[in-house]
Amino acid sequence: MNVIVRQIKLTLIIAITNLILSVYYLFIGLRLSALYSQFNVATPNPFLNNKYFLIFVIFTLLSFVYWYFLRNKVNKGIGVNIKIYNLILLFLTSPIIYLAFTFIYSLIIIHIIVPRSI
Repeated sequence: MNVIVRQIKLTLIIAITNLILSVYYLFIGLRLSALYSQFNVATPNPFLNNKYFLIFVIFTLLSFVYWYFLRNKVNKGIGVNIKIYNLILLFLTSPIIYLAFTFIYSLIIIHIIVPRSI
C-alpha cells in the first residue's frame, strides 16, 4: 500500500509540473500576441496556435485523470498494480514532444527559411 501512496504523490507532482509549464507557455503566448499587436501585425490566437501550451495542457489533463484514477482505486480498497515506468513515461513524454517540435522547427528555419533569405 505504501508503494501506491508514493505513486499517487508522484503522479500529483507530475500533474503540477505539467500545469506550471502550461501556464508558463500560456503567459509566453499572451506576451507574444501583445508584441504582435504593438507592431500592427495580425495576432495569432495565444491558445490554439500555441502548440507548446496545448501539449502541456493535454499532459496536465492526462496526469490529473491518472491521479484521480489511482486515488479512487486506493480509496475503494482495490489493489492497483501500476508500474513506476508508466509514471516516468507520463512525466517525460511532454518534454520529449516539446523538444521534438523545437528541433523540427529549428531545422525548418535553418534549412528552408535562412537559405531563401540569402
